[in-house]
Amino acid sequence: MIRGALLLGAVLALGCSRELPPLGEALVVVDTDLPVPGIAGRLRVDLYTADRSAWYVSREIDTPDPSDWPVSFSVYDPVPLGDTPKPPAPVAELVKQAS
Repeated sequence: MIRGALLLGAVLALGCSRELPPLGEALVVVDTDLPVPGIAGRLRVDLYTADRSAWYVSREIDTPDPSDWPVSFSVYDPVPLGDTPKPPAPVAELVKQAS
């Protein structure tokens, strides 16, 4: 039993010793003054390519209760920082959509 616990501890210690590369990330917080849920009962997030030429994904977040606001989410770049030099570009455009 003790030998198994020691082996498990050694595996966990070795498994956690490698540090992952940092990723570019931004936290987005969206709030509204519009009546909820009358006009602002949902938040739509559209993601575009870095040059804004193509839309590639959209998510709708239901926010039917005033206590759901402000809404926060994060966006990140899956390429580790330093691997690919590129100019900064907007990652997300937010559009409020009426429910």
